[in-house]
Order: sequence, then structure tokens, then C-alpha cells
Amino acid sequence: MKKQIENYVLGKSVGAGSYGKVHLGENIKTKETVAIKIIPNRMFYQSKNLDKFVKNEINSLKKINIV
Repeated sequence: MKKQIENYVLGKSVGAGSYGKVHLGENIKTKETVAIKIIPNRMFYQSKNLDKFVKNEINSLKKINIV
């Protein structure tokens, strides 16, 4: 059974980097295929500039349409 996160079903992993993993996903309502980035909680606790990290990450993801 695939994992569901809010309105999305998490699919296979398609990549990983220093801040987390990216999975294929599907919007349950629209059936749109999306990329979903999973950032481990530890990244937020280890960051000295948490607010800057979060803002940069969100801005980057918005530009490439990652949920």
C-alpha cells in the first residue's frame, strides 16, 4: 500500500540530495502527477538559520513546481 500525505499519494523515489528525497506523487483529487520532496525533521533542527533555510527551500521548490 502506498503512503498518503494529505491529498497526495507518494510513489517511487526519483532522487535524493543533501536536504532530502524526491518522490513521484499523484494528487488524489486531480490525478495530476507531481514531485514531492521529503525533508527530514533533523534538517530543521540542525539548521542555524532555520528561517532562511525554510524560505530558500520554499522559493526554490515553487519555481520548479514541487509539492
